[in-house]
Amino acid sequence: MIRGIEVKDEVLNSFVDKLLNNTVLYDKFPIEIDLFSKFLSYTNPDYKYNSTYLGQYVNDFLQVCQMLQKKDKMYHEIFSELLQTGESFELMIDRLFFAEYFSETKKCGSEYTSINISRLLGEEVEIRVKYISNDNEHIFCKVYGDYKKAGIAQAIREDLERFVSMKEEKVQEL
Repeated sequence: MIRGIEVKDEVLNSFVDKLLNNTVLYDKFPIEIDLFSKFLSYTNPDYKYNSTYLGQYVNDFLQVCQMLQKKDKMYHEIFSELLQTGESFELMIDRLFFAEYFSETKKCGSEYTSINISRLLGEEVEIRVKYISNDNEHIFCKVYGDYKKAGIAQAIREDLERFVSMKEEKVQEL
């Protein structure tokens, strides 16, 4: 359960899960797509299909598969790092990956909300966190320049903790 309701898009999350947990043979995939495309064209006269259509998307698909493997690992590292704070939060990364943690019940979950190719293939990491600390809700947003940077998950947690500390100091001053 995410956000108190069932998973928003089970089909999308099943698709992502299959991409992450199945091996795509990068050297054979283009040949198999070409064969399948021609099979559709030649065996079904009622099917108005251009045998070159699917082949146009092979490189995009292979890039998405490779990047999803890398970024999914990073997304979960960020989620795990934020769990160390012990506070409730909702996390959105790259407008693709949503995760949440409820400190009162110790329940957590994550899901993909979309597959936007340009965001997934991009170098930047956009972080949005709704963080609840001492009964105060804080919204933290920041774009990090390079998803490959070592220690990015820890840097995000440290930036969030600094931000929350600063905001709570201002609340205490009032």
